[in-house]
Amino acid sequence: MLSVLVLGGAGTIGCGASDTTTTTTSAKARRAKARQKLIASDTRAEATARTAVTAMEVYAVDHNGDYTGATDATLKSIQPQLPPDLEVIGQVTGYSVTVPSQVSGTRFTVTKTASGALSSSCSSPGTGTCPNSGNWGS
Repeated sequence: MLSVLVLGGAGTIGCGASDTTTTTTSAKARRAKARQKLIASDTRAEATARTAVTAMEVYAVDHNGDYTGATDATLKSIQPQLPPDLEVIGQVTGYSVTVPSQVSGTRFTVTKTASGALSSSCSSPGTGTCPNSGNWGS
């Protein structure tokens, strides 16, 4: 009499999960991690833009309410943690500050008009934390 012992029958892989399920789960986890990284970077850019607004207002107090002459360097002297890629446009009665997100590249801008109104816009509506309207922080 001849006996045959079969180990790991057909279709047995790993510990009960198929390779397809494992691959799909891994891909979902990578996408979720990438999304979290994008959201965190965009949120940092928004917060940094708000910090730049505070620095711009301090600058204006020191310059009789005039924003002319404000640069990224002058704002960094007020708030040293501001990033090197900060963009600043100062005018007599208003300004704009822009900070790009390091992951998405979305540019988050705060603009102050001559009337004193603040508006917040972003360059990639519907991406990351930039709403479909292109207006954030309202």
